[in-house]
Amino acid sequence: VLYFSRVGILLFSSVVLGMVMYGVNFIVMMISFEQTDVSRMVQSLPEFMQCHYAVTIWEYILISLTLKIFAYFLLGLMFYTVISILETGIAYTVTAVFIIAEFLLYNLIIPVSSINFFKYINIVSLINCEDFLSVCQNINILGVAVPVLNCNIYFITVMAFLLVICGSLIHNKMYIRNEGIFKGISEKAGSIAEKFAFQRTLTG
Repeated sequence: VLYFSRVGILLFSSVVLGMVMYGVNFIVMMISFEQTDVSRMVQSLPEFMQCHYAVTIWEYILISLTLKIFAYFLLGLMFYTVISILETGIAYTVTAVFIIAEFLLYNLIIPVSSINFFKYINIVSLINCEDFLSVCQNINILGVAVPVLNCNIYFITVMAFLLVICGSLIHNKMYIRNEGIFKGISEKAGSIAEKFAFQRTLTG
């Protein structure tokens, strides 16, 4: 229960972070362009004419913000899982190496590469989701062109599930181990107290 409470807090924190970092920008944009009808199709904006999703401007903003929030949630969940296994310093190092690797894969692999899977199924890609939402972008999976958005929805679902399950198992194992340690300490303390009471009885 404690672990899932922490996961819930992490998700809530990710939502708050996403709203602060991006939601405020959207609000400012809405105030600046009061005449803009967000119920129009997103293709009505010159920058999104190549978007092949039949969504309104408001729906596009919501999808974009949701993907960014889940990117931060997955990153936080991964760090929480890693720090549960490794020492704090090593956990920070592993997380930093992972982020750098994701950043390099995203920036060095070209969109039409045969390994563009690693470019778009990527935490950095989720944060910069406009790159695959604003244009028609597919990933070649076993000869089948699959939209990047669909792949990322599966990626988020699978990764969140696996990280939550792994974290739960690690947390339960640590709880059982700590419970055993506390039980041992309690038994030793009780034994010492009994001996002390017995000695006092003899000398009393």
